Amino acid sequence: LLTNMYNSANQNKEIIKSYAINEVFRTYISARVRERVAEEVEIEVPLKITKSKGALWMLVILPGNYPNQPPIFQIINAKVEHECIDDNFLVRHLVLDEWDNSSSLIKAISAVHEEFEASPPQLKRGVRVGDGGRHGGGHNKKQKPFKKPELKDFDDKVKDMSEEEIQTLLEDEAFLNEFFLSLDGVEDFVKTFGEIMKGHYKTSKKSIKAKEEMEEYFERNEELKEAFEEKKERYDELKEQEEEIKENFGPEKVREALDDKIKSLDKEVKRLKKEDLDIDDFIEEYREAKKEMNKYVIMKQKLFSEK
Repeated sequence: LLTNMYNSANQNKEIIKSYAINEVFRTYISARVRERVAEEVEIEVPLKITKSKGALWMLVILPGNYPNQPPIFQIINAKVEHECIDDNFLVRHLVLDEWDNSSSLIKAISAVHEEFEASPPQLKRGVRVGDGGRHGGGHNKKQKPFKKPELKDFDDKVKDMSEEEIQTLLEDEAFLNEFFLSLDGVEDFVKTFGEIMKGHYKTSKKSIKAKEEMEEYFERNEELKEAFEEKKERYDELKEQEEEIKENFGPEKVREALDDKIKSLDKEVKRLKKEDLDIDDFIEEYREAKKEMNKYVIMKQKLFSEK
């Protein structure tokens, strides 16, 4: 009975492992499974990071007691630094610290991937890609920092590199820069060239700024000229309207209009006197007409009386 229970438990673990592995391959198509050692399963997973040209390969190890025991994550193709990566390039993350037998492998990998995408690991200066310890993905050559070889020894240095190092050299821009800066004379040349370019940059920046200010001045000048022309055109229109108003509503025109109104009302008063009207109607209409006429007479006196 105990043997059957043990075998059944092992079968369940294998099923869970298989399911987890399939999930990884559905998400990371380029992932690779290493040759199996005992009950451990090792998967190389490429983490593509936006700010890096090459993928960051992470070794995912499923222990024999998985999922009761958390997986192990380790960076294998680059010597990098990150707050979630220790000195042995093992990944330390909250998702692994809080692991239990119901946790998801693909979610754990995705959490680490998102962490590295948000804050990309940085290549350690003065080290080369290689052996990462027990679960490292290195080669057989002993690793040592790049020295400063002569440029004439460039071919020999490249020939001395492993296939994995050359591949990383082609894919990892930071690693490539590290390699070239380590060559004799290159770093000094880059510094000197950088100082020259810095001077050119400052001069160019000043020239560009002066050019931009000049262009802005001319542009502003054109805007002011256009605004002046618009204002002048508007002024001419208003001047013309003023002349028209003076012509149509000047003192003489007002006097003439008042005289016409007074004459018209005077005629109305005279007409009423000739009309055969009822005495009450006559008084009412006569009073209104005289009142209206007197209003315009007073208005004329106020406007045109000499002081």
